[in-house]
Amino acid sequence: GDGAGQSGSGVSPVYDSLPPGAETHKVRNVYDGDTLTLVDQRRVRFLGIDTPEIKEKQPFAQEAKKYTADLCNKKQIYLTYEPNGDKEDHYGRLLAFVWARADDGQGYICVNEGIVAEGLARVYLPRKDSKLHNLDK
Repeated sequence: GDGAGQSGSGVSPVYDSLPPGAETHKVRNVYDGDTLTLVDQRRVRFLGIDTPEIKEKQPFAQEAKKYTADLCNKKQIYLTYEPNGDKEDHYGRLLAFVWARADDGQGYICVNEGIVAEGLARVYLPRKDSKLHNLDK
C-alpha cells in the first residue's frame, strides 16, 4: 500500500455520511487506542475492538494510541451506539462507535473499523455474543 487511492482489498472504513442519530462531541484527550475522554469529562470506550494496553507496554500500544489521537484528539467527533446494546459499561464509560472527519475532509471514518484495518486492534465481542469460550478445552 503506497497510499495512492483505495486498494481493492478489504472494506474501507470511510463513509460518505454519518449514520443517523450520530451525536456530536469534542474530545479532550485520547487515553489509548480504544479509550478517550470528552470535554464533558465522560470516557468513551470504542465498541467492538480491543487495542494493546499502554500501561502494560504491549506491542503497538503507542501506535494504536497515535492512530486514534491523530483522528480524534482535541477534535470534533461523532458517536453512535449499538442499537440494542448497553450505552455504558460498568465503569460508566460510553460504549460507542466513534466517527471522525477523514484526513482529506472527504467523508467520515469509523475509527473503530479504521484501527482494525490498520492492524492495530483486534475485533472484540462482548461475552454474551461470544460462543467461542466453550471451545477453549
